[in-house]
This record gives sequence, structure tokens and C-alpha cells, in this order.
Amino acid sequence: MAGNVWEWTQSLYKAYPYNPKDGREDPEAAGLRVLRGGSSARDVGDVRCAVRRGDVPNLWSYSVGFRVCVVSRQGRLCPEDTVGRCEEPTSPIGLAGGET
Repeated sequence: MAGNVWEWTQSLYKAYPYNPKDGREDPEAAGLRVLRGGSSARDVGDVRCAVRRGDVPNLWSYSVGFRVCVVSRQGRLCPEDTVGRCEEPTSPIGLAGGET
């Protein structure tokens, strides 16, 4: 998953160690947001999932993006033509806002 684009996260860019109670997960808070994963358009050393940087939320670049995860209403993680060969999800995965 690394190397394609820097991936936006919701978290504010703050120092480690991670503390979920320090306000970094507040979507309304002002500040730099975390980008993860690196892009092959930059330094090769940045192409790792562990790499992160902070940037302004309205940044536009060909090397910055996001990933979309969708779970069907039936809760299956695979296409219809693989029914019977597909496992049910073991953890709740959904869309932002709790929709599934």
C-alpha cells in the first residue's frame, strides 16, 4: 500500500507517543493533518507505511490521496461471483459516519 500516494488520515500531526485524548482525532480542530505511506514521486526512503508527515488539509498534489473502503450491505468483503468461497468479516469495517 505504500509508494502510490501519500495517504491522508484524520489525525492532527502531533508528536509521539500517540495519545487519543490530546485532541488529535477531533475532525473540527485546526492544524496540520497526518499524511502516511510516502509516494514514489519523492525520496525512496519515504515509501514505507511507517513514514508520516504533516501538511495543510487543503493540499493538492498528484502524490497525495486517500483510500476508500466499502462493505456491502450484506456485510461481505468479496464480489457476488465468489459467494461460497468468501469469508464473512471478523471485525466491523464501514464508511465514515458509521454507515455500512
